[in-house]
Amino acid sequence: MRNLKSPKTKEKNEIEEIEKNENIEGNELQNNDELEKLNLLLSFCKSSYIEEEKSKKNLDTKSLYMILICVLIVFLVLVKLNIMELNIGWNNLSGGQIALRIIFLCICFAEIVVCSISIIKYIRILSTKKYLKLDVKEFIVDHFRNISYEQVLKSIINTYKSVARKNNSLNEKYTRKYNTATMLSLISIFMLVGIYIFSFFVR
Repeated sequence: MRNLKSPKTKEKNEIEEIEKNENIEGNELQNNDELEKLNLLLSFCKSSYIEEEKSKKNLDTKSLYMILICVLIVFLVLVKLNIMELNIGWNNLSGGQIALRIIFLCICFAEIVVCSISIIKYIRILSTKKYLKLDVKEFIVDHFRNISYEQVLKSIINTYKSVARKNNSLNEKYTRKYNTATMLSLISIFMLVGIYIFSFFVR
């Protein structure tokens, strides 16, 4: 005779099957929740990277404008010196007039030096070579062929985090340089005004 399963055994098997299905569904929900968290983290890291990139471009644009301003200041100083023709007529001047000329020329020289330092700092910001871009080599398909989707996400997240962190450090460093250069540029603007006012007393 064929062995028949008892009602209790059949019920037990059904319960085990239900629990097994529930475990599978639970794992799927857990995996989906994990993927959702990873995708959110990826979006955040990507946004951080883009934000640092925008900050660098903004810093570059402002540095370029400030270079043009500094060059204009130097040009105006040289034009003023050329118009005044201070290289001639020294023999006909009194001691006080000679002293005024020397002070005026020293201020003009200091103005050119300050502007030159500012320009150098701005150029160093523009020519940043350490600023990091995402390395395409790290995203070759072969590198991800034998790993799970979660591992791919984690790898990309770590790449974005690393690059964004380093770029943030560089942006902070060059922002300090920009602030210093801008302060020197403002000083040079006040000096330029002083030079043009002082020039009325110099013969």
